Parts: sequence; structure tokens; C-alpha cells
Amino acid sequence: MIRPMELGDLEEVTAIARDLFSDAWSKEQFIYELNENPYSEFFCVEDKGEIYGFVGLNVLFERAEISIIATKREKQGQGIGYRLLKKAIYEALKKECEILSLEVRTSNKKALKLYERNGFEVMRVRESYYSDNFEDAYEMAKAIGGLDAEDFSD
Repeated sequence: MIRPMELGDLEEVTAIARDLFSDAWSKEQFIYELNENPYSEFFCVEDKGEIYGFVGLNVLFERAEISIIATKREKQGQGIGYRLLKKAIYEALKKECEILSLEVRTSNKKALKLYERNGFEVMRVRESYYSDNFEDAYEMAKAIGGLDAEDFSD
């Protein structure tokens, strides 16, 4: 089930983030996004009380950006990332966004494959984007204006 993220999810969410990302968000960053940022929405994939993944979406006017997306390491390859990506597209379409964008490490081949399979294109390279190792990022985007939100509902 995909549902809105809650503060009570943050122990599991931050554990997933720490396992996957060398520059993982802190619990405080998630708290800020959930409680203070009026433009952000976060969702979790949960099954039998366990969080398997999550996605964050920032919406400003006609643009939406995936701020973070993650699937628990042992659950990768089971379609959870795809479901989270579909949820982000669905939510952006409900808010009448025209473009959905994200940044991804140039070395993250699994994620790049997922995004490209779902219509995202590399718009530009952001050199030395990541502060932990100065790796480049691809800025990717998908035009979603005119798509039917119901095609992306879970």
C-alpha cells in the first residue's frame, strides 16, 4: 500500500536512506519537509507494517520535482521504485503540473534505467552536484502535461 508518510515512519525511512545514500537526509530534514515545507509531499510503500520505500515530491506551480526516492535494498527489483515513480507522476498530475523532474547520480545505473524506461530524459549534467564525493548528476525531466492521472493511479 502507498500512503502519506508520517512522523512515526522516520526511524525506518532514515534507516533506508542511510543504507542507500552516502549523503543521506537526516531525520531533521525529513521532519522539516513533512511539517514546514508547504510545497512537499511524501509517500511510503508499506506492507505488513514495514516500510519498503518512499518518495518525496515538491510542487511549485506547473513544475514538480522528485526530491528523493528510495527502495529498501533487499526489496529492489520488485517493482517498488516503479510504483513510487507512478505515485509521484499521479500526484503531480492531480496538481496540474506540466513537468516532473529529478536529479540522479550519473553512476546510478539502476535508477537511470527506471527513469528512462518511464519517459524521463536527461536535460543536462550538473557537474560536481553531490557534496559527499562531488559526483556529477543528471537532471532528468518528463513532460506530463496532458497525461491522464488515472493512468498512474495505484
